[in-house]
Amino acid sequence: MVKTSRLKVGIITVSPRQESVQELLHVAQEQMIPKADTKDISIVMENTPIHTCFVLKWMAEAVYNIMDNAVNYTETGGSITIKVIPYDLFCRIDITNRRMSGSDCFGLEKLSLLKVATSR
Repeated sequence: MVKTSRLKVGIITVSPRQESVQELLHVAQEQMIPKADTKDISIVMENTPIHTCFVLKWMAEAVYNIMDNAVNYTETGGSITIKVIPYDLFCRIDITNRRMSGSDCFGLEKLSLLKVATSR
């Protein structure tokens, strides 16, 4: 609530910029690797050329939180897949986990980013 109130009165300003979604995922993944390694969880991420408008710091924190949930709910030896799907007005980031058996696949969260100007 403190952050929200500071945004309202202008103490904190948010300045979205054109950023690489690949870089966003890389920043969040780098924070997640040590925790995933302790559970022997592999993280599979497809490369993406998509650029869109967001604040890297805040969006990386949001993506990290979703990845953290994925690691928490994935069994030891499992895997997490991260995939970006572009649409006309936004792109979707799917973060899914797969148990060791490979038979159960759960879509944990889907995070949408506003896709302002893309370069593919």
